[in-house]
Amino acid sequence: MHIPKPTKEQQLLFNLLKGDPPANLEEIDTAKLFDLFRRHRLFPLAPALLPLLEEGERERWKKAIRLGSVKTLGFVSRLLEIIAALKPEGIEVMPLKGPVLAQALYGDLSQRHMRDLDLLVTSGDMQKALEVLQTLGYVLKFPEKELTARQWRIYFRHQYDVGLVHREQGIMLELHTRIAYPGLLGGLENLITDEPETIEIAGRAVRSMSKEGTFLYLAVHGAHHLFFRLFWLRDLAEALNRWELDHAWILQSARQMGIERMLGVGLRLARSFYGNSIPAEYQSLLEENVTILNKMEKRCRRAILNPRFYGWRSRINVFRFYMTLKPDRKHRWSTLTALFHRWYIRRFLAR
Repeated sequence: MHIPKPTKEQQLLFNLLKGDPPANLEEIDTAKLFDLFRRHRLFPLAPALLPLLEEGERERWKKAIRLGSVKTLGFVSRLLEIIAALKPEGIEVMPLKGPVLAQALYGDLSQRHMRDLDLLVTSGDMQKALEVLQTLGYVLKFPEKELTARQWRIYFRHQYDVGLVHREQGIMLELHTRIAYPGLLGGLENLITDEPETIEIAGRAVRSMSKEGTFLYLAVHGAHHLFFRLFWLRDLAEALNRWELDHAWILQSARQMGIERMLGVGLRLARSFYGNSIPAEYQSLLEENVTILNKMEKRCRRAILNPRFYGWRSRINVFRFYMTLKPDRKHRWSTLTALFHRWYIRRFLAR
């Protein structure tokens, strides 16, 4: 499998992830570098480059940094508003990533830029939550139209998220009934989502997954997307660095769910791109799966290095990656059918 050589701009970004800022920007196309930071949502790392930029270019980068931070604060405000509106209806939500992760992991909301809010609700609360959110000004983005009761049943048989956007503010929101398609976690999703903690944001207590649950979720979510945006890998690497984690529990839970490979590829990529050392508890996992993890890591590298990741060739690569996420044939069949039904719903039911 051919992996393209990193461009000078990509290599600079990779070095910065390891805490090695450049001495100068000679021979660097700063426009391409800017696009890389935007794609990977890594503008919180950009202040290290500001002294090296020309004055006119520097202002553009400062604006992008400020804009990302302002958007994050806007997401915090909307999150608290949504929680307050749903609580009287007896609906509890659990934020996935977003402001809660930024606060818990970095202690600074500006250190994690984001595009939308992801909230986990129970399937029984979904319809009521949608009604409440519509009163707050949110409209359906996906599915694109209101569905009948029968269509909603078909939809949630194969889909586990609904997309909304605020009519005036443009805030994007995704409501999830699960954190991954059913076959991926072997029906043991509760290992990740049970025993939530609370974290304080803007003086308000907000539910959050446990640190160990969050770490596993970051590995699952990142691998599900081939880590093609490096800020997902940054989160995983920082969690490994900053948090005191029960790695024995994480490894045991990963084995129970059958997601050792997803955890393993995340650990290997964190070591490669971020310079993390891998805790001793995971050495047996890496050794047992070395051949398949080599292939999985190469596919992730291709996704990270490919500026046009969403081309048809990349979709084939993603499909092949999904087939290797778990070792059993049952998962491969469930993945194939899940992807087909998701495509069918998007193409024919949801429009």
